[in-house]
Amino acid sequence: MKSKVDFFALIVVTLFSLTGCTTSSPTLDALATQRSNTPTTPSEAVPPTSTPQSVTHSPESTIQTPHPTPPTAPTVYPPPPAGWQAPFALGGHIRTWDYVTQMKYAGMTWAKLQVHYPADARNMINTAHQNGFKIQLTGLGDKQLLDRPDFTAEYGAWVADLAASGADAIEVWNEPNIDREWPSGQISAEDYTKLLCTAYDAVKAANPGTAVISAAPAPTGYFGGCGPEGCDDIPFLEGMIAAGATDCMDYLGAHYAAGATSPVARGGHPAAPTSTHHSWYFLQQTELYFELFSKERQLFFTEMGYASQEGVALFSDTFAWARNTTNAQQADWLTGAINLARHSQAVYAIMVWNVDFVRYGYDPQDGYAIIRPDGSCPACEKLHNALVRTTPPVDQDRYTLRLPWQAGVEHCRAAATFPAREQGVKPTLMPTQAVNFDLNFEPVLAAHSGWVIKAEDDENWGNIILLCRDQNPSRDECSRYAHLDAYTVSVGQYVERAQEIGLSGDSGNTAVPTLYFELFKDQQPVPAAFEETDKGSSSKSCYVSQNIP
Repeated sequence: MKSKVDFFALIVVTLFSLTGCTTSSPTLDALATQRSNTPTTPSEAVPPTSTPQSVTHSPESTIQTPHPTPPTAPTVYPPPPAGWQAPFALGGHIRTWDYVTQMKYAGMTWAKLQVHYPADARNMINTAHQNGFKIQLTGLGDKQLLDRPDFTAEYGAWVADLAASGADAIEVWNEPNIDREWPSGQISAEDYTKLLCTAYDAVKAANPGTAVISAAPAPTGYFGGCGPEGCDDIPFLEGMIAAGATDCMDYLGAHYAAGATSPVARGGHPAAPTSTHHSWYFLQQTELYFELFSKERQLFFTEMGYASQEGVALFSDTFAWARNTTNAQQADWLTGAINLARHSQAVYAIMVWNVDFVRYGYDPQDGYAIIRPDGSCPACEKLHNALVRTTPPVDQDRYTLRLPWQAGVEHCRAAATFPAREQGVKPTLMPTQAVNFDLNFEPVLAAHSGWVIKAEDDENWGNIILLCRDQNPSRDECSRYAHLDAYTVSVGQYVERAQEIGLSGDSGNTAVPTLYFELFKDQQPVPAAFEETDKGSSSKSCYVSQNIP
């Protein structure tokens, strides 16, 4: 995927909060035969604050089962088509192996687990491979041991053993920029980089095929720079770069899990509507991280997810910003972020936080779970449609085209109507009757269900999408969307009416942000009737309504 800049860095996530709560990455006790099945204890929460800060997830109260068990969800999920391959590394952070079928249905080919030093992870690695997944391990160290002069070497030897045991990717530590994971008063990008480089050399010596991921920092602006208790993610990453970390990683670790808006949004987060801090916004954070490393290292999101309040106990005040998020929004935003990521140059992988965790104290791990309490998985369906589906569902309203907009859009009237013309229109849909919508970097929704025939960057049209009812655009109804800032769909994907497909913008040959929109039937332009609803109201939504015989 491309944008008006030469890269379109997108998606991926970790848990952080601008409302002032702590977040340690959720932990999953190893299934190692030598380890106890006693869960770890939650870390102490940081007092609430109004400034951006990391959101900590406490360890889960139950542990992974040692062997796969049958899925408990009532829905029957068929496997992906024969020969289907994931377009990039997509996986899920799991608590148990109960939902292997649903994960595969959603297009996941990786599983993510956390393992505590000095556990033996061979059992969990073998279980993942037996279930047909690659495995990403996060190697959690003990901050109390960092003062020992020999610990860095011991930790390196341990992650080397994980690599030799067959781990496909290893994240070296977790959120070392906060005192939950690194000793207070000793937080140092330089010291972490020394640990990272030692681990990198040891892993590559043990198994060159194991990818090394730098520890995802907690995305935060809470500390106002760096102090004894923590360091904001950007200065910490800058310190890593200065210490030579770029040469000691295959991928840059990232976390994102404070989202409560579309993945392409750059403002309007319910926790801080006027804030533009990167930790609230998926696209903005991804762009920033990728650019920070001069586009030399792709991001590997070891945690990325959206919390849905629907169907679970009320979230604590710490997570009040997510109380209005529904299962449908969780599914839409997660799918949109993944589509953005897999078509960007910036992102190699996303491990969804999470698949099947449960509530732990104040921490709504069950809210982040894509397997909902009733056993359903709306996100699995959305991801399947985006990544795997090869045949369209039945469309009950085939001949009605509508272009809906979210409430609150103030400038959705048609700005200009263009006459038919014979040149300059791609792809081979020659005459056109188009409308420019006066949209300023706002979400664009599909006018109808259908297949994405084109999603590309054009010199004149900028980022452009061609969406058709049929996979053969020469004999079907199609709609085109041009001058987008970004698109969140990919060629061959089936989308539903009103599904978010991109963000309006000013790419290509246009002087102002706009949405260029047009309809076709059998390659001929279809004049569209444009109407505005809720006239006189401050919350408006406009749409195109046109019946095609």
